[in-house]
Amino acid sequence: MEVSSIPENKKRRFLVNSGGFPLGPSTWARMLQFCIDCYPNLEQKVLDLALCFPLKQPYPKPPRKLLCDESTAEKLDAIQSYLSSLEYNFIGTQFYAIPKSKPIRRLELIAQTMIKEALPIKCLEAVILAIYLTRRCAELQRFVISFKSTQGENKYSHVVLGVCCRGRFGAVGLSRRSDLMFKPLKYNKLSELIKDFLSAYSDHGHKVVKINISTAIPHTPQFLETINWKGFTFLPITRPDNRWISTVDEYAQIFCISPLTLPRNSFIRSYVTPLPKRSASLSTFQNNVNAVIKRSQSPLRPYWNTARWEGAKKTLGRFHNNLPIRSKANAPYGC
Repeated sequence: MEVSSIPENKKRRFLVNSGGFPLGPSTWARMLQFCIDCYPNLEQKVLDLALCFPLKQPYPKPPRKLLCDESTAEKLDAIQSYLSSLEYNFIGTQFYAIPKSKPIRRLELIAQTMIKEALPIKCLEAVILAIYLTRRCAELQRFVISFKSTQGENKYSHVVLGVCCRGRFGAVGLSRRSDLMFKPLKYNKLSELIKDFLSAYSDHGHKVVKINISTAIPHTPQFLETINWKGFTFLPITRPDNRWISTVDEYAQIFCISPLTLPRNSFIRSYVTPLPKRSASLSTFQNNVNAVIKRSQSPLRPYWNTARWEGAKKTLGRFHNNLPIRSKANAPYGC
């Protein structure tokens, strides 16, 4: 196998396999050359590993069928155990290309490929796989938390899948550090979960400069529905007095009422989920509600009747008054 050298001005921190599976000769050559560039003193050992016969590795069994009588904590433990069994990818080549702008259904197909190939993964791949494995856990509200940190002159990005169940928050994911991935469902507020991550970053000498929280990820997405990765963005480094805590908890109260308490495509859906590809603040949600009101009054929506309108206003009023929102099984769908 021929290994070509990579020019100095084109070196990157990691490579991405965009050729699919099985891995082609060019992908193997780039991967080996990347390892040699990172560890020039171990060049012969890297080449010996490339020429040796591949040993048969154990195939991790995915938790495809989570039992109904299992608790939510046991389901999350099973999913996290499977992610950990795949192991973190230290090679320097990301085996799965994750286009973040693609629909959720497309990302779930990539997750199926991860289960089939069972290769080491990184944090973003672990989040996509966790979204796929929790798609039938209707009691979970899921959202993505991404961190951008600095250590000296180096910049790092990390992402985990946040989960909320009956007012308790936790996280699922994969990382080089054990305290930057799995968090059990023990936090009463989203701000407490984020403060735990910030404390772990501080212990490792990192300074978190930006945090992005996505909107709620639906369990039954529409055909072209995507993930709004930047539903809410804040900079903890500019607020040393922790004034962001109350704002984050307000945002968590908004999107955590979906999807169990609201019917699919309901009037409040645009209030819970901001418009895609926009970094929204809390003041944006009321603007989204006003936009939905204008669309509902359009002559192109003749099936929007008074009963649905009054029911939606009552639901929104109960939410503003911090009252439980009741959703009947035969409740009509909104626009």
